[in-house]
Amino acid sequence: GKEVMQLESNLLTITDLSVAYNNQIALNPATFSLKRGEKVAIVGESGSGKSTIVNAILGVLPDTALQTGTIEYAGKRIGYVPQDPTTNLNPVLKIGEQARDVLQVVTSKRLKSSSAEISQVLERAGLDKAKERLKQFPHQFSGGMKQRVLIGMGMSQHPELLVADEPTSALDATIATKVLEYLDDQVQTNRTSLLFVTHDLLLAATQADRIIVMQGGDVVEIGDTEQIMHQPRHAYTKELLAASKGKAKVTQADDAPEVLYAIENLTKEFAVKGASEPLIPVNNLSFRIYRGQTLAVVGESGSGKTTLINLLMGLETPTSGAVNFEGKNLEQILLNRKLRDDYIHKVSAVFQNPYSSLNPTLRVRQIIEEPLIIHKQRLKQYREPLLRKLRVAEVLEQVHLDAELVDRHPTALSGGQRQRVAIARALVLEPEVIFFDEPTSALDVLVSSKIINLLAELQLRNNLTYVFITHDIKIANQLADDVLEMGA
Repeated sequence: GKEVMQLESNLLTITDLSVAYNNQIALNPATFSLKRGEKVAIVGESGSGKSTIVNAILGVLPDTALQTGTIEYAGKRIGYVPQDPTTNLNPVLKIGEQARDVLQVVTSKRLKSSSAEISQVLERAGLDKAKERLKQFPHQFSGGMKQRVLIGMGMSQHPELLVADEPTSALDATIATKVLEYLDDQVQTNRTSLLFVTHDLLLAATQADRIIVMQGGDVVEIGDTEQIMHQPRHAYTKELLAASKGKAKVTQADDAPEVLYAIENLTKEFAVKGASEPLIPVNNLSFRIYRGQTLAVVGESGSGKTTLINLLMGLETPTSGAVNFEGKNLEQILLNRKLRDDYIHKVSAVFQNPYSSLNPTLRVRQIIEEPLIIHKQRLKQYREPLLRKLRVAEVLEQVHLDAELVDRHPTALSGGQRQRVAIARALVLEPEVIFFDEPTSALDVLVSSKIINLLAELQLRNNLTYVFITHDIKIANQLADDVLEMGA
């Protein structure tokens, strides 16, 4: 009788589930269950098999995948919040239309005047001014705002099970807390079970009743959160726990550093269709960025962090005020071809989203080599293909990527591997300034720790200047000499 009751209380039962792609094993036999109303976190580094388990549960593994074992689900509906908000929203449809489509599928009825209902769904997920934002397109939203839309859509059907794949990786700490509180409230109120995929062991500990630890396609440990955090059994779990508490700090010895950027009364306005007032993400900012140091730009999603970086890189033009680089006005630099070419060569960037920032039709080698080809007139040594090949191999090693990955396309890499390719591409030209937009948000804690230490080492060796966008105050404290808080 006890065994029958146990089975009945399980919402999801996975037995000896294994998955292989083209004879390459992605998941070794895994067995675990999820009770009704329970929160379980799957934790592990990029490529550990977390997403493979999620895709198997959702039934979206590719046709080429070989799946064995069983997945038993005792519910009717599964909600899903994907990791990447940029590639999971249709760029040509307004946010309201996309949310309405989801609600129509779920409720099997046409919703003609449901703006209030849609607004309520999105507001519950933490999206401010939701009613006004229904007429906007995804490109008018920050990464965090897009993620909140997807969370609202995932919860709109009141599923028995919600599968959340890194649901807060694009959110600042304040909004992430609100979203996690909301998810917790749904679990309590509706007895929704939560399967929470994350590379952040500390985040998993705050959210989950039980934690499943994965490494290299294996489930290496399953335990109650208390046991995993205080008495980990497996060596990898111990390593993960140690890394999540680790710290790196860039120290500077120069008492009078050179001013690289001088920003004076910088303002950027955007006209918003249907709104009487313009959006002003950057409002009358003045500050300095010093050569060889790191500035962390922190703030909530939508506070203007990315707009500021775009202004500093010359991708946006100020409405008023000025960005000065090495004593020259950046707008004037960009109008002069030679000065513009110099600036482009000196400045590099690593964007937040490794899924949309890499060309899916190119191989890893081509992606990293492309800047060398573009600049080969200036950097004469890179006219030779062999020297370009050697430089690509060098930066791959620096960002801890296996050389065998050079002939793969981005679609064959995990999120963390893709971001390391993006970092390698930024490093390949040995720039003076690198802008980072949440560069470690897609990386598990061990790789993130290695990357942060690597960036610190490169900065000291080459006198690099870093500008970091982050919503993670821990990252800011680890790396930054100065912190600029947006939206404060």
